[in-house]
Formats: sequence, C-alpha cells, structure tokens
Amino acid sequence: FADGLYARGMHDLAAPEYEAFIASFPKAESLDVAHFRLGECHRFLGNLPKADMAYKRVFSDHLKSEFRHRAGFRRANLYKDANKPGAAIPLYRMLLETKPPPDIAAPAHYYLGDTLLQTGKADEAEKEFKIVSEQYRGSAFFAYAGLKLASLQGKAGSESELAIALYQDVLKKAETDRVRAEAIYQLAELYYAQGDYAKSADLFARLLNDFADDQRTDGARLRAVW
Repeated sequence: FADGLYARGMHDLAAPEYEAFIASFPKAESLDVAHFRLGECHRFLGNLPKADMAYKRVFSDHLKSEFRHRAGFRRANLYKDANKPGAAIPLYRMLLETKPPPDIAAPAHYYLGDTLLQTGKADEAEKEFKIVSEQYRGSAFFAYAGLKLASLQGKAGSESELAIALYQDVLKKAETDRVRAEAIYQLAELYYAQGDYAKSADLFARLLNDFADDQRTDGARLRAVW
C-alpha cells in the first residue's frame, strides 16, 4: 500500500504507511527499501532531518542493500543542497570509501569537488574533478568536470593552454547543448582575457548564432560587441 502511494507521488500519505510498516515489521527483509523510500518521501516533503535519519539507517544498517550507495549519496546531497558543505564533504568521502558503482561514484566525486570548491579548497576540488575526467569518461558528469577543471586551470594563468585543451575536449564529447554552450562561452572568455580577440569573437558569434536560447547568450552580447 505504501509503495502504491509512493509510486503515485503521494509522499505525504506514503510516509506514515512506511513508518507503520517499519514499526510493525522490524526484521522484514525489505526494511532497507522501506527506509530508503521513507527518506525519499521526506526529501520531497522538505523534512530534511527525517530524510537524513532514514537514509542513514539504510547506509549504516543495511551494508549489502542495493539501496545503500544511493542512500549515502542522497544523504550527502541533502547537506550540500542545504548549503552545509562542512557536513556534506565527510559524507561524500564516507560514501566513496565504500566503492560505489560508477553511476553513483562519478556524481559523488563531482559534487564533492564542487562542495570543496565552495569552501575555498581548490586544490582538493581539482583532484576530484580529475578523477571524474580520467576515470568516468562515459559519465554525463565527465563534461561538467571538464568545465570545472578548465575553469580552474584558466584562473591559474600559466595553465591557460591546458584549460583551452580541456574546453575543446569538452566540446567534442559534450552530449547536451547546455554543456556545449557553456564550454564555448568559457573558452571565448579565456581567449578574451588573453587578448586573442579574433578567436574570442569567433566563439561569441558561434554562441549567439548556434545557441540563441541558452542562458549564457544574453550575457555574452556585450562581450561580443567589444
């Protein structure tokens, strides 16, 4: 019954049913699933403490559950989304120590890097983005990690040639227009900062012509004029 409500997105009704099931059958084989979906219900409802508690039970108590790594990932994301990087960082690291499968490891490394970047730990963040870029080339997060790496290298000044190569690599492998547009914009900005205005102008023209509806386009118009 709880699963039926959950499948229909009726999380406010499903949550108490899962809680009742957990209380009535504390040794049920599917207890890990009940705790995970209870966490999902509370996450959708915005009750982060209860979501955190449910995910923690799956991750800590059900070591062989197929939901364990997903629960650990969701739990770390709760704190990242709540702008609590100090709590999110150790949770991502704890998750990665358990060797999650690639579909969870890639985003976990990426979000760990992103969270480290928020706290000013650029060197540590760069290591995480490199892991995604080097070990998870088939992941959707490969391109995003490449953008972050290129941005960090571009800011380093002497590493600008490496940044250019990274942006170009992202352009070749990006699977979405959003990522392609972002790579073009960042590469155009890098050339602009270097004073290579001809290459910068060509890239801004490409952005305006090929990605007219992208979120970067309006902000690029003045740069393109200059």
